[in-house]
Amino acid sequence: MAVSETVTDPEAFWDFVTGARNSGVEGESHQKTLQVLVDLLQEGNVERACSQVSEILADITPVTKPQSKSKKGQGPKNRRKSQAKAEAYRHAQQLFETNKKSLVAELLEGAESTKCPLSVETVYEAYKARFETESPEVDMSHFPPPVNGMDCDNILKPITGEEVYKAVRKTRPDSASGPDKIDVRSIRKWDPRGIKLAAVFNIFLLTGKVPDAVRPNRSILLYKGGETTQVGNWRPLTIGCMVLRLYTKVLAARFMFATPISPCQRGFVSGGSCNENVHLVEGLVRDAKRRNKPIGVCFLDLAKAFDTVSHKHVLAGLTRFGASKHVTRIVEDLYRGASTRFTIPDGTTGEIEMKRGVKQGDPLSPVLFNIALDPLFCLVEKAGVPYELEDGTPVSVAGYADDTMVVSNNKNDLQANINLVEEFCRAAKLKLNAKKSYAYTIRPIAKTYVVNCGDQLRIEAEAITWIEPGDTAKYLGVEQSPWIRKVKDNPTEDLKSWCSKLGRAPLKGRQKLLLLSRHVLPKLKYRLANSDPSKEVLAGLDSVSREYTKRWMNLPACVSSAFLHCSVQDGGVGLPSLATEVPLDKIGSMSRLIGSQDGHVKRLAKAIGIEEQLETTCRRWEIRRPLNKMRCVVNEIRKRRRVEWENLGSQGPRGPYWRRCRASNGWMRRDVLSEGEHTVALQLRTNTYPTREAMSRGRKGTNVMCRRCGQSVETLGHITGQCLAVKGNRIKRHNKVCGILVSAAQSQSWEVMIEPHFKVEDKTYIPDLVFLRGEQAVIVDPTVVWESNSNSLSEAARKKVVKYNPILKTVKDLTGKSSVLLFGFPVGGRGTWCRGNNKVLDALGIPRSKAQYICLTVLGDTLRMLRVFMDK
Repeated sequence: MAVSETVTDPEAFWDFVTGARNSGVEGESHQKTLQVLVDLLQEGNVERACSQVSEILADITPVTKPQSKSKKGQGPKNRRKSQAKAEAYRHAQQLFETNKKSLVAELLEGAESTKCPLSVETVYEAYKARFETESPEVDMSHFPPPVNGMDCDNILKPITGEEVYKAVRKTRPDSASGPDKIDVRSIRKWDPRGIKLAAVFNIFLLTGKVPDAVRPNRSILLYKGGETTQVGNWRPLTIGCMVLRLYTKVLAARFMFATPISPCQRGFVSGGSCNENVHLVEGLVRDAKRRNKPIGVCFLDLAKAFDTVSHKHVLAGLTRFGASKHVTRIVEDLYRGASTRFTIPDGTTGEIEMKRGVKQGDPLSPVLFNIALDPLFCLVEKAGVPYELEDGTPVSVAGYADDTMVVSNNKNDLQANINLVEEFCRAAKLKLNAKKSYAYTIRPIAKTYVVNCGDQLRIEAEAITWIEPGDTAKYLGVEQSPWIRKVKDNPTEDLKSWCSKLGRAPLKGRQKLLLLSRHVLPKLKYRLANSDPSKEVLAGLDSVSREYTKRWMNLPACVSSAFLHCSVQDGGVGLPSLATEVPLDKIGSMSRLIGSQDGHVKRLAKAIGIEEQLETTCRRWEIRRPLNKMRCVVNEIRKRRRVEWENLGSQGPRGPYWRRCRASNGWMRRDVLSEGEHTVALQLRTNTYPTREAMSRGRKGTNVMCRRCGQSVETLGHITGQCLAVKGNRIKRHNKVCGILVSAAQSQSWEVMIEPHFKVEDKTYIPDLVFLRGEQAVIVDPTVVWESNSNSLSEAARKKVVKYNPILKTVKDLTGKSSVLLFGFPVGGRGTWCRGNNKVLDALGIPRSKAQYICLTVLGDTLRMLRVFMDK
């Protein structure tokens, strides 16, 4: 029964629209608008209600980025070259801000990977033929039913603000906007708590319709590989309006929870990953060889499955799961009148109706695709001929999205399983691509194996390519062969090549480091985690990444590895270590298989010996259990890195100053320092700034005395804390800290006495600041000290308290306050926050977020002080 039929009285309508657990509806005007909507729905005027929703959404204004001012030319000489460089820099910076993944693909794989050479006419004709073909009728009734039906009540309950807020927070800030130019930042600004959108989404849910204002789509083409002039080598990505994508994101989470997909499908399901299927292939082959049993494996490719799946096939899949009419109506309406336009370098195509295919790029599409493909797995699982493991567990099919693998005991039975997949494809009006499908069979004979004996397997009349010994074929991005899973021969050379290309890009050093850490190394990590690299190979890869990081960041070669690999929240650079993360990835994926909540997956993992592999891997990489708490293992490794750096003699921080300190480490992730300042700040952290003391390490007989005053050894502590040549800069730095506190305190209604004089027993005391409000006085004396040991900051605070303790009674008498507090306020010269300073901020009512600003101010002044010292 439709939701609109179950909600009858006015109060029930109001409760449903505003969400049963929402904490309220923001704004009186918004409540009035919702009341109008409820009245229209009660009258049965759905069209008017949808029109009213469009007017509500029209209040969302796109967030526009300020356009950078164009710089004037540099004269006729070399103008063309300068303009080309400037254009390349603008292009790289724009991609870095909007689409880092595309930027990495362009840099590593060449410009062709992102720049489509196809003409508008070619793209239009190709996708018009593909998308505008009417969806054929599909009958799923003769396929095996699912294990359980769909929980429609879970899908149709009121959407809450919490759900919307969670969906918004999980959407990347740089996620592309739809044709209406509204991005996720616009949504956050309009509806910070998700309550307004929850009410709008409940209208969508209640009526089973979305307004035309959020229906428009735009599409782009992503390069897959191969010849760039072939349309088939480009993947279409459809980008809808952000409001609709957030709605379908909420629906996707509900559908995923409410729909019991076959456990053979691991794509787009909670807890599923590519690693699981890769481990399954390896485990099956290992089991067959260990027990001297024959086995056949075939990797099947569904041709353009996402683009050509029939809408009626999706609806038939919903019916098969027992979806209610209203749930089916909701999905059907999302594709009603759907259309898109492709934007490529050559221009924009005309409008193309989407009469078939699911929208790649929409959050609900993967779930709908799984629902449509579920009969395939149920069919092969029930009617196929499986390969039986030692404990009798049958395995006949496994899938990750549209990548399907069928398994059996021998070639004939494997062909029978392939025929079942063909049967499903004929019923679903899908096609298998024989040219991109691969297979191998293994049959033991005496003390050896025969591979691929006999005629080739076939899809209809086309032969499937054998994977011969020594050859490989990709399955889920990992090279597969009849003998072992292979990774490319030389990952070190690959990484060197990628880093070299990244180094030549018109990017800042920090940007190169971020792309290396978040895109390049993870790309390599997945490949390595699904192979068997040695410790030496992984150590060599880490050495390469450190070498290029030092080069890009202009750091000396002697900078410690511990600092580079230490996490940013502990004060380090945060460069991933493959020697650590690859084993953890392997162990993590095996642990997830063993501890899976899905009984089928758990039994399968046990049968193929994942537990034994896990134990072997742990011993090899010297990683302790319990592995059911991987977070504990990660924290232990992170602690080991941190301690290693902190215990270094000359380059260590000499104390836990930066450990989990956001105030001290905030500048490391934010673009608040210039490139040169960022480099010097890192040198300060490792004590490798080129002072005479630093340059003399390991060299006997060198002059280490201060080049300006000649009174002491030239160390960073001497320059920033004692040298008379920059005394004026030190005073300015100190005064800035005082100024920040004064300004922040005055905003909290404190009166401020600056450097008041108090005389006690013929001795005059001059604290920097005395704050007065109500019956309270707070004495604060800021100081900037060099972090020379683990107690530098706390000792500086203690000395200030001891120094000014005699004036407490005098201040109390002179100000007439009943309570007087006294604090030292030390800040490290390298922008280090003393945690005891939080008491000062709390006493004055200053937000703790101000700590990061104070640290950044001190660090900036220290950098300027060093520049002045070196320039004199």
